[in-house]
Amino acid sequence: MKAKTTTKSRPWHGQRASSVADALLFFVVFVIGVSGILWLKREGYDPKIVTALPCVLLIVYGILVKFLPRFRLREDQAGDNCYYLGFLFTLVSLVLALIAFVDDGGTAKVVENFGIALASTIVGLALRVAFNQMGDVPFDVEKTVADVADY
Repeated sequence: MKAKTTTKSRPWHGQRASSVADALLFFVVFVIGVSGILWLKREGYDPKIVTALPCVLLIVYGILVKFLPRFRLREDQAGDNCYYLGFLFTLVSLVLALIAFVDDGGTAKVVENFGIALASTIVGLALRVAFNQMGDVPFDVEKTVADVADY
């Protein structure tokens, strides 16, 4: 009879996630951002609050994938995901700008939606640069692996 081996399991947030969980986190943040933008705009909130929502979500996403082992990504992948998430928020905002222009015929709503678009792009790009600056340079990693393989 085999003896049972007990292992201490980490809490859910300390476990390394699969790529499915990483993708799910990305998708959930995206859906929350789009839903939040639409809801805040429909309810008539100040454009600064609407603009802050995707920016805050991008920062929270960056913190999660950097510091929470369950969702930790390589720095280059985390940076790319932040950039793509910001770009998706940008596209959503641009679609809203075009719809507002067609429906309202005015430029005020278009300018407001471009503000959201620019802010989310800037934050996403800034996070991408930050993550890429923190990470290992792929060339150095490849060179190290090649040097080890030569031994």
